[in-house]
Amino acid sequence: MKQIKTKKTADRLPLVIGSFLFAVLFLYSFSVIAAEDDTAWYAGTALGQAASDSSIVELSNELTATGANTTNISVDESRIGWKLNVGFEVTNNVAIEAGYMDLNEVNAELNPVVSDPELFFNNSQKINPNSADGFTLGSVYRYDITDNIGLTGSVGVFNWEGDFNTQSLNNNQSIGNDGNKGTDLYFGVGGGYQLSQDVSLSIEWEQYQLDNDKAEMWSIGVNYHFK
Repeated sequence: MKQIKTKKTADRLPLVIGSFLFAVLFLYSFSVIAAEDDTAWYAGTALGQAASDSSIVELSNELTATGANTTNISVDESRIGWKLNVGFEVTNNVAIEAGYMDLNEVNAELNPVVSDPELFFNNSQKINPNSADGFTLGSVYRYDITDNIGLTGSVGVFNWEGDFNTQSLNNNQSIGNDGNKGTDLYFGVGGGYQLSQDVSLSIEWEQYQLDNDKAEMWSIGVNYHFK
């Protein structure tokens, strides 16, 4: 039996923290120069349910093309994603936002029937359920319904990277690694509630393009506004 799972990105943690702090300082400096009385910069975080469009049928077809007869495939895509963001309100309704997004791990297990296991593992290393983490840069538009409630729409680019590890479940031996990366579009819609002068809550749905695949996340977040 073979297991494929996304590789954790602890080795990129210093880059994530450093880039996020740089974005905070950059947008703060920009706000000092360009901010009007009614605009501000903000920072926030969100946590939510992530999902991808990889399916058992899709993986089975890809594996069949390698000459394998897969008797059992399971894909566990239920996972928690999270993000950090920092933004500057150019106007009362438009903001520029930078952030870091982690769509977390996806696990797939399969039991192939093959005549040449080594050839199968070599050919199947690039067949992976999709997930990624990376940096975002985009714009957000807010439509105010009342003084405290508003709707939002966002669009931007996602500079992402996905790392995968393939291992045998029989002996937990690592078989191979693969990775992919790119820069693609993302967009989202949501709503927000101004809890106080400094704190707002949000609920949002976002879709991220990952080459020919897609991933999405429903999230609940909190932003702190510096005014």
